[in-house]
Amino acid sequence: AAFEALGSECSDLGFLFAASAHLWGTVLPFALHGSPEQRERWLEGLVDGSTISAHAVTEPEAGSDVGSLRTRIQAVDGGDWLQIDGSKRYITAAPLADLFVVYGRDDQGLRAVVVPADAPGLAVEDSPKMGLLGTPMGSVVFEACRVPADHALGPVGAGLALFQGALEWERVGIVAPLLGAMQRQLDRSVAHARRRTQFGQPIGSFQAVSHRIADMKLRLDVGRLLVERAARLKDEGLRAPVEAAEAKLWVTEAFLEGSIDAIRTQGAAGYLEDSPEARDLQDAAAGPLYSGTNDIQRNIIARFLGL
Repeated sequence: AAFEALGSECSDLGFLFAASAHLWGTVLPFALHGSPEQRERWLEGLVDGSTISAHAVTEPEAGSDVGSLRTRIQAVDGGDWLQIDGSKRYITAAPLADLFVVYGRDDQGLRAVVVPADAPGLAVEDSPKMGLLGTPMGSVVFEACRVPADHALGPVGAGLALFQGALEWERVGIVAPLLGAMQRQLDRSVAHARRRTQFGQPIGSFQAVSHRIADMKLRLDVGRLLVERAARLKDEGLRAPVEAAEAKLWVTEAFLEGSIDAIRTQGAAGYLEDSPEARDLQDAAAGPLYSGTNDIQRNIIARFLGL
């Protein structure tokens, strides 16, 4: 509810995207799976925002397919240290991050480890993008990067379960600001359709315009129901893989379609570079890609149907 309200009143969806990734991708895993020492050391700064974190999963050859991650995390020096070797890309807030939660593989499977940004052997490069400009994105390279063994997050072999649990929360939470943005789009479109006249009548009286806006309303209401259903399950401590996939899939595609409809309703004014509609469209284009592509969300839904 808070993130939906922020999306309604804050036009900087890049900032809200970064806040969502920070909260669901790193703060929540610390709160649920961090050791007492890890929570005492890092959680307060992560919660109050004085420590910025990044969730480092995607690699050049492995995005949605986490089973293909090549980053290696291995114990060295008698098990006192963990060494990370590999690279990550498209990492939200990487150029600003103080802390990374890095996923890689060891001999037991997927593993998560906490890596401070100033760890020797870690390098970050900025990756400019077309939208979500309120947060930077970057690539991260680990070359014989070492952290103490107590920086491992969760038990050995539990990395996949930790990642999947965080991803369900993220898929629900990261689209909540888009509901607020869609409400803002709808309100602006209705007001414009009532105010703007052509051929002696408000353009909202033309069925082509009114039906387009009706579709915006329908997509918003369905999206809100899907998000609230998945959020309720997560609040109750339950798994929600299909519900989270449906919410993420529907809302991101609805926001993209709604952003185009908002520009069409505004006309040429909506196409201007500094218009809210143009900025929303740039941000909306990323939705079907992040937090697992929408093709992957459809795969999840199909798999739970036995297909």
